[in-house]
Amino acid sequence: MRDQDRERGELFRQDERLRKVERLRQRAQFLRAQRVGKRRSSQRLVIYAAPNGLTWARLGVTVSKKVGKAPRRARWKRLIREVFRRNKDTFAPGYDFVVIVKKQQLPTDRDDVFTEIAPHARKVVEQIERQGSR
Repeated sequence: MRDQDRERGELFRQDERLRKVERLRQRAQFLRAQRVGKRRSSQRLVIYAAPNGLTWARLGVTVSKKVGKAPRRARWKRLIREVFRRNKDTFAPGYDFVVIVKKQQLPTDRDDVFTEIAPHARKVVEQIERQGSR
């Protein structure tokens, strides 16, 4: 891994911006994370994680029309992105995370979303690392 990538990953974890390189933006990236990665489910979310070969984590969010109309879907996406942006140290570097919203019920605030995402993101990474050590 290049030193430049290592420095870049450290810089990304230190600030609260969400850069384009920290997001999954193409369909193929989402599909790869879902096909190659492991999955954990919570009450309202499904979280996939897959190694990405980088020194920083990337996030992709999917909210289908089943969840509600555009304002509700946009609210979900904003909350999830904000949780990721403000808590980058919680998400293991070197992994792509795809979060899929499966329930219509809106969370009350970002702390509610964080308590739902954080433990599952950690557990799915642990599951991948355990399987890789076999």
